[in-house]
Amino acid sequence: MFRTGGVLVLLLASGLAACGPVQYGVHVTSRANAAMTAAKSAGADKLAPYEYFQATEYLHKAKEEGAFSQYQNALYYGKRAEEMANRATQIAQDRTAKGEGPPVPPVLGEKPPAPVDKDKGGKPAPKPPAKPADPAGTDENPRPPTP
Repeated sequence: MFRTGGVLVLLLASGLAACGPVQYGVHVTSRANAAMTAAKSAGADKLAPYEYFQATEYLHKAKEEGAFSQYQNALYYGKRAEEMANRATQIAQDRTAKGEGPPVPPVLGEKPPAPVDKDKGGKPAPKPPAKPADPAGTDENPRPPTP
């Protein structure tokens, strides 16, 4: 009897390893969430926004499918979320190692920084020559006189 019960427990345990909710819990709940946390801490939301956003959406879709007990679909999206989060982390780490930072949006009212000519050792690029004033007043677009 013990021998039959042990085999039954072994079969039941191996059957649970392939069960949808168990795999969903492993891939989506733990592995994909951990990969997303690592991507966020690496700065992937700024340095690899495409991959990070895609991973976020895959994770959201995986959780949605899991909520409807569509575990096969949830597992697919969870694995994709993990892959994209790992890719985003790698890109962010590579860009950080190269010294690249995220693009900084300009602040209203501030002038953008002068362009840097990398061929000349990081010195500012020369300014284009200013258009000389037309002393005769024969501009292509003459302005009307001000009152």
